[in-house]
Amino acid sequence: MDIGQILANIGFNWPVAVANLVNFLIIFYLLQRFVFKRVGQVLKDRQAVIAEGLAAAEEAKGELLSAEVKAKQIADEAKLMANQIVTDGHERAAETVKAATGKAEAVYQEIVERGAADVQRERQEAEKQVQVETARLIVKGLEKVLTEDFTDKKQEDLIARLIK
Repeated sequence: MDIGQILANIGFNWPVAVANLVNFLIIFYLLQRFVFKRVGQVLKDRQAVIAEGLAAAEEAKGELLSAEVKAKQIADEAKLMANQIVTDGHERAAETVKAATGKAEAVYQEIVERGAADVQRERQEAEKQVQVETARLIVKGLEKVLTEDFTDKKQEDLIARLIK
């Protein structure tokens, strides 16, 4: 038996098979020319968009890490600057307090010295006045003594008055 007979026995029909093959090739050609190219182009475009998105995501992830590191550095620098400013402020405040205290002590010392000088001057003036008054009283007393006749009784009275 021949292969053609075997195929005919199982129901294979050559003209129909050739027609089906021609139809298949025509449909394949049309699909290839009009559909598969466009679908392939759309798939390539989508793959490119996906690849760009993934690359952008990786780049963004790297930039995010870089930004986080930079933000931490900036925050650390800001903390250091703030601490330095606070330290400088404390130092300036201490210097200002020290200067004000020194100035206040100088003013206090000057006031005390002026007060002491005033007291000394007034004491000296009082002593002078006491000396002048004492001398005047002595002179007055001597005048009385010299102008009066003294008896023992008068001398005792005078001494008693002077003692009081």
